[in-house]
Order: sequence, then structure tokens, then C-alpha cells
Amino acid sequence: MLKSKVYIERENLKWKVWLISLPAFCALWFIEFFCGDDSSNFDLSNILAWLGFTLGTWLVLIAVVFFGSSGLSQRWEKHPDEVDDDVSNLFDSAMNICKEKREGKNTSTKEAEYKRQMKDFEENG
Repeated sequence: MLKSKVYIERENLKWKVWLISLPAFCALWFIEFFCGDDSSNFDLSNILAWLGFTLGTWLVLIAVVFFGSSGLSQRWEKHPDEVDDDVSNLFDSAMNICKEKREGKNTSTKEAEYKRQMKDFEENG
């Protein structure tokens, strides 16, 4: 079951968000420096200022993307240990249901709960 599970990797998502934000900052600062009131001012100092602000803002974003979302890890991913625990709990639950069925007990509520947990595991990890 673990081999078929696709994990959400937050680290890859962080890199993608950070790298894709560079063109956005380039466009933002380009509009600010060159499309305003003084739009004919394409001298070296403005070009260097545009590049500096773009790279500076993009580098400051490292702290926001890589360290600012640390508290959101429960929503973004499950660690492999948590997935192992979930699989173990599901297995134990299935074994208890099978044991109680052999003994002739009514397991409909436990089966419904097991199916709900299995669906949640398949959707969210």
C-alpha cells in the first residue's frame, strides 16, 4: 500500500513557487521603473536599480517561502512516519473487523468507519 501512495512533497513545491516568482518580480519592477511617468529613462543606473530590486526582492522571498510556511506543514504534507502509522492503524482495524466477523459479531459500524478512514487515507495521505 505504501508503494502505491503518492506523497505530496512540500520541498519541491517550495522550489517551484520560488523560481516561478522571479518573472513576476521582474515584470513588477520593470513596470515600476520604466512604464511610469519617466518612461524614456533607460539609462544604466535605472537598469541596474531594476535588476537590483528584482533580485533583492526575489532573494528576500526565500525566507517567506522556505521558512515562513513551516507552521503549515500539517496541511501540506504528511511525513512518512505518519503515513506508516496510518497504514498500521488501518491494518489493525481491518484485522479486528475480520476477527469479529469470524466470531459472528455485528461489525457494520466499524466497517463504515474503516471505509471512511480508508477513503480519507487515499485522498489525503
